[in-house]
Amino acid sequence: MKACTRCGQMKLASEFGRNRCRSDGLADNCKQCVRFLNKQYRLNHPETARRAAKAWARENPGKAANWRRQNVAKISEVNRKWREANPEYHHQWRKDNPDKERAHKCRRRDLKISSGERFTDAMIRFCHACWMDTCAVCNRVRDASVDPSFHIDHWLPLSLGYKLSLDNAVILCPSCNSHKQGRLPQDVFSSSVVHRIEKRIVHYARTWEEVIWSEPQTTIETLCELAPTIGVL
Repeated sequence: MKACTRCGQMKLASEFGRNRCRSDGLADNCKQCVRFLNKQYRLNHPETARRAAKAWARENPGKAANWRRQNVAKISEVNRKWREANPEYHHQWRKDNPDKERAHKCRRRDLKISSGERFTDAMIRFCHACWMDTCAVCNRVRDASVDPSFHIDHWLPLSLGYKLSLDNAVILCPSCNSHKQGRLPQDVFSSSVVHRIEKRIVHYARTWEEVIWSEPQTTIETLCELAPTIGVL
């Protein structure tokens, strides 16, 4: 046990960082106090903290990416809590930055046109039915009383020229969608998660094609009723 010099509480050695200069090899302040002090410093010196973060990322290009891949659920939960605490942030940002918002929509529309994207309403309903309103990455089920509609996301990003189709569409919760952004799945998620999701994508896309080609008169209602029986691989 060791007493933190800042909060004065007696804590386990595992609650302290390492410091080779100390006789016990442990830092004076506990990890919780260090996190608080670091947060206060970032708030008081935002530009300095931002420059330091960018410099660290340049010197350690793979470390942050590996950490994100190994902690997808943790990042998703942090993002969810932040959105709940700041429900009007994005709405206010769009209101304060109309030119940037307009430019973003124009770029995205141009990308969809150039890629030949044509994702129909029937495909949207079929996609939601297949994934059963469950996030493909973290497996969180949408709570209608709390969550907005989960996003249909380009599994391979539109920014790299991949159009939205049933063999490139997944359902993601807002947290996982914002975490993935416009990056390739293998740059964000672990190989096991990528393999699991891509296996399901191929399975659902093949089912759609088989039903449409074998029974062209099949209605979207029938397809959506069929979706939950396809199975989760």
